[in-house]
Amino acid sequence: MIDKVTEKLDAYNYSLGLFIDLSKAFDTLDHAILIAKLEYDGVTGIALNWFRSYLSNRQQYVDYNGVQSSLLHILTVVPQGSILGPLLFLIYINDIINASKFLHLILFADDTNIFLHHCDLNILQSMSNVELDKLSEWFKSNRLSLNIKKTNYILFSPKSKCRQQLINSFTIQIDGKIIDRVENARFLGSIY
Repeated sequence: MIDKVTEKLDAYNYSLGLFIDLSKAFDTLDHAILIAKLEYDGVTGIALNWFRSYLSNRQQYVDYNGVQSSLLHILTVVPQGSILGPLLFLIYINDIINASKFLHLILFADDTNIFLHHCDLNILQSMSNVELDKLSEWFKSNRLSLNIKKTNYILFSPKSKCRQQLINSFTIQIDGKIIDRVENARFLGSIY
């Protein structure tokens, strides 16, 4: 991430870093979509049947003060606490890179960070909104939900191009909802 941003700043480009937060990421993975993606990635035969078995017929209930709810079938969760949870999540979102040919994505488990750059701030804003519409469609088709309140972005500006008035009017949005611009963001335990 640092290399990508500094490379663009050195080339006198504005760079946008978008820090995506998915709502209950591991809890919303659709099993049918996951199986289809595993098969598309070349998992077949016994291995694919094992994954089907691993994900199917799972049930859960709530026990609160000794009162138990009825059992419910789970159709959209990757079992957490297992070594497979993060791996299956990455397989599920791995094709997000096909949503846009302009966005540079950095994926680590459920942390998704997106970078886009351009030398003209107005073009960067326009490109960002167009490409984020494409990303939004990918999320919808994969039944994932963005937590807009926790999704934010940083606009990195080369000092020679720092035009505060333009920067202050810079706005990006997803599905008509404005994304908050922040001065710093946390990514994998580091603050940028």
